[in-house]
Amino acid sequence: MIVGSPNVDPGYKLVKNPAYPVIADDFTRTFETLAALPADLFLGAHGAYFGMEEKYARLQKRAGGLRRS
Repeated sequence: MIVGSPNVDPGYKLVKNPAYPVIADDFTRTFETLAALPADLFLGAHGAYFGMEEKYARLQKRAGGLRRS
C-alpha cells in the first residue's frame, strides 16, 4: 500500500468549518481506515508514516549492523 500525504494545508479549518462541517470527523476516519487496511507492505511519502527509523534500528540489530551507502 502506498499512501500519499493525508494532511491539511496551512490555514484550512478542521473545526467549525461552515463549508465542510464534518471535515474533522472525515479526517480522523482517514487515519482509522489506513490503520485498518490489511497491507503487506506500507510505504509512505515520509519515513515517519511507517516508523522507518525504528524499523531500520531493528534491522541493524538483527543483521549485526547494516551499512548505509
